[in-house]
Amino acid sequence: MTNGSTKGDLVEKIESAGPGTAKGPTTELAFFFHPSQFTTSTFGPTGYLQFATSFAQAFVNVAAPAEIACFTQTNQMFQQFVELVKPYARQDTKCSWIPMQEFGRLSAAGALFNPSAAISKLAWQRRHLGSRAYSLIGVAHTLPHHLVQDALAELVIGPVEPWDALVCPWQSTRRAVLRELSTYGDYLAERFKTPEKIKLGLQLPVIHPFVRIPETSEKQGRADLRTKLQLNDDDILVLTAGRFSCLTKASPVPMFLALQRSAIETGKKMHLLMAGWFESNEAREQYLQAATELAPKLSVHILDGQNLEDMKTAWSAADI
Repeated sequence: MTNGSTKGDLVEKIESAGPGTAKGPTTELAFFFHPSQFTTSTFGPTGYLQFATSFAQAFVNVAAPAEIACFTQTNQMFQQFVELVKPYARQDTKCSWIPMQEFGRLSAAGALFNPSAAISKLAWQRRHLGSRAYSLIGVAHTLPHHLVQDALAELVIGPVEPWDALVCPWQSTRRAVLRELSTYGDYLAERFKTPEKIKLGLQLPVIHPFVRIPETSEKQGRADLRTKLQLNDDDILVLTAGRFSCLTKASPVPMFLALQRSAIETGKKMHLLMAGWFESNEAREQYLQAATELAPKLSVHILDGQNLEDMKTAWSAADI
């Protein structure tokens, strides 16, 4: 993120101030890294893990920075990050480790990316260096989760600035975040009897999530999986991947209804591949029952998302 979206007095002051004086990597982006927030061999492929991992790999590949920084707790975690991005980076790309106790070194980076909504604590930490030290970038996902709700509430009172951003995957996510922040702001205005409504200068850009498909998209793997699922050449396979939970993720009802309607209107045989895992066997049966009742023309297939190689094949096999 750049420090502001329009040229004005505030932005000019920020730019003239320049980066901090602390010694650190000469990179435009540092990654806040913990293995639980990225796809590793230890954690399953939830939606936000896939996004965070794909973004990191795509950044080092497409932006091709000369140097990238990793802000993490231990050298072991730093090595995990290196292994995650190394196959996609240039051979001469340097990866620097910034231990968390040395957060002052982040001043030499333009921004710190944290793949979650919890950037308020990072803003409080940055305050020790000055709010102009660097930008913070977070991601709004899994909004129903209580930890995400807490993170949104903390944004209202945290020292976030107009050059910080919370990326929203969808317009609907952005509307929900705005509604949450407005509700908290109204409460604080009422509680402390402020003359004006409390407004947050945080940017909320909409950037759709993506997953980086390996360049070896494995035509043979695509053909093998479609054959295994007994698909005809003109059948349409729709993929949904991640953790399936009505409570903390999203209701599958709109998806089932949309696929049923698509099958009727196109005359095509529609298949849904659910690649991931359910929180319980009961939840799995509830999903399948809902699909049967709401989308009788839809064939549903389930793939264990714990197998990362199968997940790669699933992305290749799907049409949508």
